[in-house]
Amino acid sequence: MVKSTREKKENVTEADVREKLATLSNELKIEYLENLLKKFAPAVPDATKIFACRQLAELYKAKGWWSNASRALEIAANTVSTYREIKDLWIEVAKLQIKNNDYLMAGDSFKKSIEAASPSERAKILELIKQVHFQQAEEYEKARRQNDAVKAYEQTLRLTNLTDAEIRQIKTKLMYLYEKLGKVQAAIALREQLNKK
Repeated sequence: MVKSTREKKENVTEADVREKLATLSNELKIEYLENLLKKFAPAVPDATKIFACRQLAELYKAKGWWSNASRALEIAANTVSTYREIKDLWIEVAKLQIKNNDYLMAGDSFKKSIEAASPSERAKILELIKQVHFQQAEEYEKARRQNDAVKAYEQTLRLTNLTDAEIRQIKTKLMYLYEKLGKVQAAIALREQLNKK
């Protein structure tokens, strides 16, 4: 007797998915994984769903599709069962959202990772949040994407765990970026703030 498509999908394992992915091009891998997660999601076991989400996120990241990658990992984060996995996945989601300039969503994702973390890990996550913001801003600066760098530095200034030296460093970078972008009033205002201290 031939199994229906529905019955086949209910029994899909991580090994089945790996086997299928080995035969496909990247575009077809994306299509296969998207179909697996959308059309057959209720029937797919959690372990397989998590694996499929991670694979899909990697494929999206390779294409620079940060928003899609973050959504795939959100599904995984909502599926995993251990606090450690939840924390780690929400951190990855937030990093991708920052790459996509979606700072509001990244803030929510970082909050979810902090909620899943133990009290001893929370300080490390707050430090990581700061590092991720700095790295993204510097990456934009190196790529000569001044508007994106300004936005990233402005978002970094909103963090509550910055030292006085870090605040001064960010304001100095912003001052020079404002000058490059022709935002003279903003540059002058920052220069005056920096000279007062």
